[in-house]
Formats: sequence, C-alpha cells, structure tokens
Amino acid sequence: MSKLNPTKVAEAIKNSVGVKKLTKISDGQSLYLLTRNGRGYWSYAWRDGASFRTMLLGTAGTAPGDLSHSKARAAREAEATKRRNGRPAERRGAANRKRNPPPPAGADDKLFGEVVTEYLEGYWLPVEGAEPAWMPGEAESWKGDLQAKSYRRWLLKRGTLAARPVAEIDTVDVQHHLAIWNDSPPTREKVRGVIEIIFANAKSRGFFTGDNPASAEVFEHLPGPKAEKVEHHPAMLPNDVPAFMVDLLALGTIASRALAFTILTAARTNETLEMCWREVDFKNKVWIIGYGRMKEDEEHRVPLSPEVLKLIGKPGKPDDHVFPSPSKGPASPMWKKAMPDILHKFLKRGKISTVDNGRCPVPHGFRTTFSNWGLKNKYPLEEREMALAHSVGDAVVQAYSRTTGLIGQDLYKIRIPMMLRWSKFAMSKVRAR
Repeated sequence: MSKLNPTKVAEAIKNSVGVKKLTKISDGQSLYLLTRNGRGYWSYAWRDGASFRTMLLGTAGTAPGDLSHSKARAAREAEATKRRNGRPAERRGAANRKRNPPPPAGADDKLFGEVVTEYLEGYWLPVEGAEPAWMPGEAESWKGDLQAKSYRRWLLKRGTLAARPVAEIDTVDVQHHLAIWNDSPPTREKVRGVIEIIFANAKSRGFFTGDNPASAEVFEHLPGPKAEKVEHHPAMLPNDVPAFMVDLLALGTIASRALAFTILTAARTNETLEMCWREVDFKNKVWIIGYGRMKEDEEHRVPLSPEVLKLIGKPGKPDDHVFPSPSKGPASPMWKKAMPDILHKFLKRGKISTVDNGRCPVPHGFRTTFSNWGLKNKYPLEEREMALAHSVGDAVVQAYSRTTGLIGQDLYKIRIPMMLRWSKFAMSKVRAR
C-alpha cells in the first residue's frame, strides 16, 4: 500500500529546502522519494542476489517532465515487470548484439538512451554495399568500468532524456536535465560535456541534424549556476595529531571516541554519526557505507585498522548506532555538535592551537590533515582522494588504473596500507604510554 500522496510529496520537497543531506522516504514496494535542498527524485530499489540495486526513475514534482506520485508508481511497476520477465536484450549485452546486428533504426525514432548504451557497449555501423561493421564501445577501453558507470548514472538513470528521441531533444531539454546538478556546478559541467559527446556520436550516425544542443559554445551564453567560493575547513597540522589523540581519548566519552574514529578513518562527520553496526564487516575489517549515505551516491569501503577496531569494541544490534546518543540510546545518533565542542573546549584550555588565521580546527578539517600527511609521505593523489571518497575524475582514475594495473576491488585494496600507516601514526603516542 502506498504511504505517500501528492500532498505529502510536495511537503517533503518543500521541507528539504536548505537541507543538504539526502532524505529517503519509503512509499512501499521498494519505491522511494529522495529529497534534498528543495528537490525531489523517485528511486526504485531491489535486491539482486547478495546486492541491492537502485534506479532513479526521474524527478518528483509538477513541472514539465517531472513524475507525479501516480506516474512514479506506474514507472516502478513497469520496471518491476521488466525484472520479473527478464531483460534479454540488456542481459545479453554487447556480445550478442555483436553477433546479431539489429535492423537499422530511423533517425526519427532513435532514443537518446539507446545512443548512450551503444556508445558504451558498441554498435553495428551500416556500410553501403557491404556487411555492417562492428564499432567497439568506449567502455571496452575503460578498465574497471568507472567512467561507464558515471555515464549510465548521469544519462540513463537520472532525468528524462533517455526515453526521448534524439532528433526531438533541444537545448532547453538539456538545460532541464542539467538542472538536477544546479547545486554542484562542476558536476553539472561534466555532465554537459558527456551529453555533448553523445550528441556528436548521434549526429555522426545520422540520427539528427543541426547544431549540438549541448555544445560548450551554446552554454557559454546561457545563464547557469555559479560555483560558490570555497572556504576550507580549518585543519590541524599532521604532526600535532599524535599528542592530540592522547588528550582526546583520555576523555573517555562517546563523543571523544567518535572524533578519534573520524580522524583515523578520514570520514565525514555525518558518516560517523549515522554509522550503524550492520555496516561493519569485522571478518574482513572493513566499514561499508551504502550509496544512499555518501555525498557522491556511490558505495564507499573504509579499511579498519587494529586501532580502529579496538576503539569501537564489540558490535551491538545491526541497526544500533555505533556512536549513540547518551540520552536517547542506541536507536538515535550522537548530537552532531558534540565533536566540534570538544575541539573548542581544548582550544580554550590551551591543549590545541588555532590554525588558518586564528580559527579553531574542526572535525571535517582532519580530512585535510590526513591528505596533507599522505602528500608528505608521498602517497599518490588518486589514493588520497579515493580514501576521502572524493570524485577524482573518471579520466584520472582510469589512467591511474591502467598505470598500476589495478581494477575493481583492487582500487580499495591498495588503500589499505596507507590507512593502516595513518592510523598507526595518529595513535603512536597513545600506544607508547
């Protein structure tokens, strides 16, 4: 039974204005409303073996192109039916398409989503007077498929372009699609560039004529969001961390352990606060943060050092918070200001020094501290950025993967020695006592 209605959907989107954290609201039957900063999205999630899969069905709202509550439920049912019946063409993938060339599609009915898939996986190119020629997909040259995943996420799972004929899409349609990333101008520009590439491919194959609706020349003269000036979080110097950890753990509070954990794992504050025991794999010594909790909407794996495992102790119930509220119990997370309050108190007592022109270090600043320590110890930028769960840039990651010969889970494994060494360094004076 549906748990939402149009009024509740509108209220949820309205209440998310100014809230940067992604909120997930269940409508039942694996359909979810995702809200953040005044925007809403419909998401369909299902279990695929031991994993969970998610598909963004479209934006929620009443604007043209948005999905109403009833349309979102219909879209969810359509996707569920496809899964139940199987998706032969999708599951066969490029290998079968390569063996069995499909009949050529007319320029008027070629969908944008089909061009994206073919650009990634390969397609048959008609040749006059000869057999069609197989054109390999770009994804075949991208080790680890990281860039292909980004293309699919940006162009197939979000917005409404995928189901539209290429010949009908204009610059206004592209602008509407890009509006999803208005609060992140760098990502918005990256997606625009990807759309421009897809249209260039479509035009070369005769699926549309005229100017590229996503070209940089066109968007240069269109209004768009401006990137806000970034004010860096004040960060403690790496060499001050070991002595600070001694005083921090001497407090013996939940907040002090949470802050120590945040420092040792280079995590974001909210990732620590919302952490539950079910995310911790003690056997493999890894903390697995699901896509829904990550800023980049991608699962993140954090190696857990012996120091970190000792810090968190024995596990509780799967849905209990690792760092619970002292007053409300394990079902609720610790107060978000508890960690920064420790640093302010330490500053007043003279236990730590100000940084960055007289500012007090903040919990998030320890991510910069970790990165600076990694730079000093000659760890590659790619390793440091992946440890911070930053979007490094697909081309950079792919180049790094090719250079090191690492793909998939190996990109996680290579970070383990760095994280163990950082943890050992940060706790060096604690262990020495």
